[in-house]
This record gives sequence, structure tokens and C-alpha cells, in this order.
Amino acid sequence: VDKVLDGRDPVFVTEPVAFTIFITNTGNTILSYLPLTDTYDTAYLTFNRAMPTPDLVNVSATPDTGTLVWHDLTALYGDLAPGAGIAVRVSMTATGVTPVGVRALNRATVAGVVDVYNQTPPIGVGEDVVSIVVLPNVAVTKVLDHGTTVNIGEEITFTIRITNTGVTTIVTLPLSDTYDARYLGYVRSLPVHDRYQVGTVEWDDLTVAFGDLSPQQGIEVKVVFTATATTSQTVNYANVANALDNFGNGTGDADAAPLTIQDPTAVTLLSFRAMAESDNALRVEWVTGVEIGTWGFHLWRSSTGNRSDAQRITPALIQATGGPSQGGWYQYVDRNVERGIRYTYWLEETEIDGDLLEYGPITGGIGTEPWMDQSAGGNNLFLPLVDN
Repeated sequence: VDKVLDGRDPVFVTEPVAFTIFITNTGNTILSYLPLTDTYDTAYLTFNRAMPTPDLVNVSATPDTGTLVWHDLTALYGDLAPGAGIAVRVSMTATGVTPVGVRALNRATVAGVVDVYNQTPPIGVGEDVVSIVVLPNVAVTKVLDHGTTVNIGEEITFTIRITNTGVTTIVTLPLSDTYDARYLGYVRSLPVHDRYQVGTVEWDDLTVAFGDLSPQQGIEVKVVFTATATTSQTVNYANVANALDNFGNGTGDADAAPLTIQDPTAVTLLSFRAMAESDNALRVEWVTGVEIGTWGFHLWRSSTGNRSDAQRITPALIQATGGPSQGGWYQYVDRNVERGIRYTYWLEETEIDGDLLEYGPITGGIGTEPWMDQSAGGNNLFLPLVDN
């Protein structure tokens, strides 16, 4: 009897464990009765299935021991001639962690064999063992502390959170943070990095600063940059690779945080709204808190709510009255409206250098539901319009 483990050793908790039991007739007579008993450690293994199916499954034959019994394999395979062999396959699931130095034992025993002459050959025994460990796991999340859009020159902070989502203790926890140096300049981090080169910040082992990471425990790393150039999107990556638990098993995870960097020349819009002026006119008002490089404004209107069919309703540019230290108050009376129709408006800023920026939309109508207000409270819009 020879029993072998099919697959690697060790295995992780919840993983399948398969054994194959080889039984060979090494005598010179035909075996006509062939019982088999397979014992396994129920503290670490749970029986799933076998081929062929056992006649009896006893999960508590003795403490921490289960047994599988086949009364007579010749009933399935036929008599076993000299030199012939059969194979029985057993599938288990690893359910418990074996202590250091301990392995889960599986033993196959063939006893009570009878040949065609009613003789009983010696008992045959085969066994194999497997170590079972738990699979460590960490989860990494990376977020920008204040929104996803910043201005050139602003200092921005990312928070990287690492959580031990496994059931073992993380004892080594490296981290790398990568960024695009075309748009960001590294400033500092907490805890302080171990290595830095342009584009990459690295920590060899965060457990030095935070201690070992127990199951479900989390830590946070702060990384600060300066926005140095405009871009519609740049992505920062946080990566934990080759973290180790107290059993020496490795794990890792990664996350990314996108960021938009804009030129701080857009208007800070405090209010933008449309309201009834009379029975056949709407008054569109907007208030700015600051204007940098602004030449003036145009209004665009749609009766369908679609920007694609909006038309400019201001015959001439409404000249800017604000500046870097103060904003302005503006209004335009739209007299070409019909009662019962809700109109959508967009505000287009024209800058001194010819660039166009767009704000909104807002809606308004005569005889419709109350106008919607996009007002103060920090919700400034910076929506670049590509002018072809």
C-alpha cells in the first residue's frame, strides 16, 4: 500500500487536499477480498469525496480521527491478480492550521485480505502527511484627502490605509508609492520613508513604525505632494508586495488614486441661477468670488436640456467687472422664452488669453417648478470647454 499527497505541501486553510492510495498485489496468488480503511486527522482535514465512494464515513472514530471504509474493493475492480494494482483517490479540505512542526497525518490500511485459497497475507499500510497553514491577506486603499481636483501649486495629501484582512499576524509590511513626476513633486510622508527617488517613495517595513499588524487591524500612511503641472488625470499607486505573516507566508495588494490638476485661472463661482423676471422673461444671475484673467462672459441656452443643441443668447460679450481680489455681480434678462418650458443655461467664461471655461448647467422656467440654484458653499465648477 502506498499513499501519496497529490499537490504541494504546505497548503492553505480552505484549499483542497487530495491523496491517492495505490494498492498493488505483490504476492503470487489472486486476491479475492480486499478491504481498505483510510484514517485522517479531523482537527485539520474535512472529508469531501472519494473515488470510489466509501461504504462507511465515520468522522469521529476516535478523538480527532475520522475513518473511511471500503468493505471489499474487488466488488468494484474485480479480483486482483499478482502484479496488478488499483488506485483510490480521496479529496479533503484543509480546515485547521497545523502547529509549527506538526503535520496532518493520513494513513491507508489494508487488513483482512483474502486470496482465492482463503489465505490472508500480511497487513499493508501506507501513509503521507501534509502541513496546513493559513493564507495571509491585506487590503490596500489609497484616497486623496480633499476631492480629486486641485490647482497647480497646491499641496495635496494622499492617505494609504493598509488593513490585515486575514487571520494571521503580519510581521513584515513593505510599501511603495509611485507617482508621475511630470505633474507631482514629493514633499514628505508620515511615517518618514526609507528610500526615495523621483517617482517612487518606499518603506521597507511599516511594522517598525506601527508594530505587527494583528488580524483586522489597520494602519494609515500619509504622503504629501505638490501639484506642479496641469493634467486631466494622473494616477498614484500604492503597492504592498511580499508582506509576510508570522508563519512566513507572503501576501500583497495595491490600489490607485486618480487626480486632476488644473490651472487656477477659472472663475470662483459663488452663485448661478435663473428666475422669473416677468410673465415672458427669465433673469439669469451669477456672482463670482474672484476672477483671474477673465475677459467676459456669454450665456448658452437649450430648451431640451442637451448641451449639443444649446445656442448662445448673449449678442455681445458681457465684460468682466471682477478681479484677483474681488468678484462681480452679473445679470442677463432672457426675453425670448415661452411659458411652461424649462430652459437650461450654461455660463461660458472667456479668458484674456482666449481660453474658454464653462460652468453649469442650471435650469429655469416660467410656470414650472422652482428654479434650481447652484450657489455658494464651496461647490465651484471647473469644466474646461474645448474650443475647436
